[in-house]
Amino acid sequence: MSERQPEHMITMNACPTPSATRRSSSNGIGTGSAASHGRTLAALLAAGIAASAYSQGTSLVLSDGQTASNAVPAEYASISLIGAGTTYSADAALALTGSGIVLRIEDQAQFIMNASVNAVGGSVKVSNGGSFRMNAGMLTASSLSLQGAGSFIRTGGSYDLRSLLLDEGASISYGGSDSITDFLSLRGASTMTLAKDLSVGSLEIRDGSSISRTAAAVSVSFQLDVAGSSFEIRAGDSIAYLSATEGADVRNGEAASIASGMYLGALGSSGVRATYTADATLAVGQVLVEDGGSFVANADVDAVGSSVSIGSGGELRLNGGTLRADSLALSGAGSMLRSSGSYEVGS
Repeated sequence: MSERQPEHMITMNACPTPSATRRSSSNGIGTGSAASHGRTLAALLAAGIAASAYSQGTSLVLSDGQTASNAVPAEYASISLIGAGTTYSADAALALTGSGIVLRIEDQAQFIMNASVNAVGGSVKVSNGGSFRMNAGMLTASSLSLQGAGSFIRTGGSYDLRSLLLDEGASISYGGSDSITDFLSLRGASTMTLAKDLSVGSLEIRDGSSISRTAAAVSVSFQLDVAGSSFEIRAGDSIAYLSATEGADVRNGEAASIASGMYLGALGSSGVRATYTADATLAVGQVLVEDGGSFVANADVDAVGSSVSIGSGGELRLNGGTLRADSLALSGAGSMLRSSGSYEVGS
């Protein structure tokens, strides 16, 4: 056996034999026992074969308390961690080269990131009590999906993602070198804390989820979707279009704009109206309020060049300021309620 150290050393501590295999499935995760291939990864290492020759293009599956780590750079198609005590520690650079879900952490398993992880062509999913512990390095992936409180714990490091999905009480912070380019979703009472400006294509905040921030601005180039949650639009924010449904509470307490307009409606099972409240000057494109929606104007609203349409079951409440629009359409009794304020329609 050669005295040369393997290029990619993987250390494993497991009982029973780890189920790392060369088998590939449609989702890039190994599905069978290594016995059918004659040698386990541990056996290959014992025979002095470089782990890189085995791991490249291979799916690693650990379960039932098995543990593994890489002390020097390593590469897999995917890694799947299942069960309490099951742990993988990336102590040096790790590349996951498959597609679909390339890192799966579930059922109280944990992944410890102490160095950069490159999964640029795939996604990372943490569910059912699994935990992703980020201590150092950069996580690069197409998407990161976190389910449950404690699914993401960070002491250091950062992430570079196209999409981030939080559900079932997951929480995460955004700052430093973090980046999300396309889509951010918060569902199931999940939370995000912003320490710097956030700019995404689409943002959805649903089911009692929230974003907390102090001075950070939010930019949404396509659509902000708020359902059963609250959100405040501030000066400095850039929102292209707003959809507020199912009891959403959206407002601007500072002068703000929503360039392309908004939709309010869809009462939902809660029986609570989706409400937009303009507590400060608002510049807005087309406004459409349908059954289950309410637009409350407590300050000037400028929809010049666009229309304001209140459908049956929707309502416009004028409490202050002046509503200006090219046209105003009202449908049904109670579609406009005024305690104060005024409106100017047409040129």
